[in-house]
Amino acid sequence: MNAQRRVRVAATAIYLLGVFLAIYQPVVGQGFVADDFGWVNATRPSIGEAAVRAFNHTTGFYRPLVSLSFAVNHEWAGLDPRPYGLVNLTLMLVCAGLVAYLAHLAGLSPAFSLFAAALFAFNPHGVDMAVLWVSGRTGLLLTLFSLAAAIAFLKTRPGWVAIFSLSAMFSKEEAVVLPVMFFLWSYLEANNVDDRSRRFVAALRRTQWLWLVACLYGVLRLHSGAFWPSNAPWYYRFSANPQLLMRNAREYADRACSLSALALLAVFAMVRVRPSLKPEARVFVWRCLCWLVGGFALTIFLPVRSSLYALFPSVGAVIAASCLTAAWWDNVSPAQKRGLIAAALVLPLALFPVYRARGERWIVAARLSSSVTTQLVNHVAAHPAARGIVVQDDRSTRASLANAIGPAATDVASLFFQRPVSLRIEPERVTQVSPGELLLVLDGQTGQLRLAP
Repeated sequence: MNAQRRVRVAATAIYLLGVFLAIYQPVVGQGFVADDFGWVNATRPSIGEAAVRAFNHTTGFYRPLVSLSFAVNHEWAGLDPRPYGLVNLTLMLVCAGLVAYLAHLAGLSPAFSLFAAALFAFNPHGVDMAVLWVSGRTGLLLTLFSLAAAIAFLKTRPGWVAIFSLSAMFSKEEAVVLPVMFFLWSYLEANNVDDRSRRFVAALRRTQWLWLVACLYGVLRLHSGAFWPSNAPWYYRFSANPQLLMRNAREYADRACSLSALALLAVFAMVRVRPSLKPEARVFVWRCLCWLVGGFALTIFLPVRSSLYALFPSVGAVIAASCLTAAWWDNVSPAQKRGLIAAALVLPLALFPVYRARGERWIVAARLSSSVTTQLVNHVAAHPAARGIVVQDDRSTRASLANAIGPAATDVASLFFQRPVSLRIEPERVTQVSPGELLLVLDGQTGQLRLAP
């Protein structure tokens, strides 16, 4: 690639980075929301103590690297939510960079590698949740370590593939599909071997370390006491209900693939020919499909749905779309190329209100959470005789404590109150409280707590 083209790619990367930061940087870390309080409260000891506890104990999920990252955050920033949000933002940018590098290893040019990273970062589904919700770090670490494992696989570094895959499993449960995914990658790679049994054995040998780390993960998880599908809350138990599976498949296909599909349709509308893929590119498209399907292999069976579940699988969609677009590119006229590039550069700016609107749920909840916790601390300090606080929530507005704090009232009290004071959040009108309890009423319009008359 000549110097002029390199400058154009670098300038485009800087422009896209600027747009991404303009969307998310001003609004990250506005406050803790729901599960965030539990993560922070569970990792408040020293980093050493938190590390030991993270790998040996859990009250639900087994995600020790996420716990450890929160412990480091707490050691560095205490209860200031802004640094937690900045860590998530940084992790997202690292993930986008790894997507570009993985696309480069797939044989794409720097321009199309950047295109893949942009499709990933500007997906309106999942990214906002991962960046603006501190607990979205689970999906970010899962994606980061899975990408690192894929890069190590393509560079034939089996030890690092195993280490990064185990790290991904220590971040989120969906990573247990990585041994199967890399086995399929190995099987596809040996397409010049006609004997299927030999291909199977070769793929099994190449991924043998992955099966061992998967067993290690299973043993550690069992020892930790984390729940399994059989004893998880109902919304985390697998279901084979056909209606549920069809709904999940439809919605997750939209969340992971919509932007990539839009890009493909725009190019196809101009060329109207089948993409001419080289054999190695065709193999990589199949690998991407394995990634996309494998990324939803667990979550598609869950009654609970989340846009965050689309972050990890979307890597397969964006790189496959980039490979197909690159294969079509020579059939696009120079004038059409200029039009497509201009549209691609303008689209993130045009969608700016959409990104902000989608993130408003997390921004509103985080700001209310930050305001309410500050007010609660002030009320506890102003009423030293109070042994408990009851807050009457305002469920008539979007800004409610059901969204901002959820069931984490005990964690909030433990984190923010300097003495033993209980905290209860009631959804209905409270007419009386126990002796020693202070009754506060939330005004959902202003976010203010006032003493009940």
